Amino acid sequence: MLLVEYKGNYMSAGIWAKNERVLKIPNAIFDVIYHEYMEIFEQHPQYEDLLDNAINSFRMASSGTYLNIDTALPNYEVALAFFNIAKKAQENIENIPTIPESSRPVYRKFYEIIRDRARELAIIENKHFVF
Repeated sequence: MLLVEYKGNYMSAGIWAKNERVLKIPNAIFDVIYHEYMEIFEQHPQYEDLLDNAINSFRMASSGTYLNIDTALPNYEVALAFFNIAKKAQENIENIPTIPESSRPVYRKFYEIIRDRARELAIIENKHFVF
């Protein structure tokens, strides 16, 4: 299990029972991530149907539940679309001056987990993944 410290709070990610990969992120951190992602989702309504389950998982995780990466991103098409949004959100987060430098590793790790899931599914589904 991975632990990333953020002002005394932790983001944990790991493989749990039944080989499910889940994330638990402190609400203060997840609120920023959620806000950035939702703004990008609004700019790209073409992803709405494709990412419906991922968005619902994301909304539930923003309320403090665990985000199951395998369920939220079940196939390459969904993972790639979510990755593209994650990449834009990460770039935005990196440029927000009010986010403390000490918390940036948590945001980066969240992006990396999504990137890794897209890469993993590209291999499984024999697709080409460029990041």
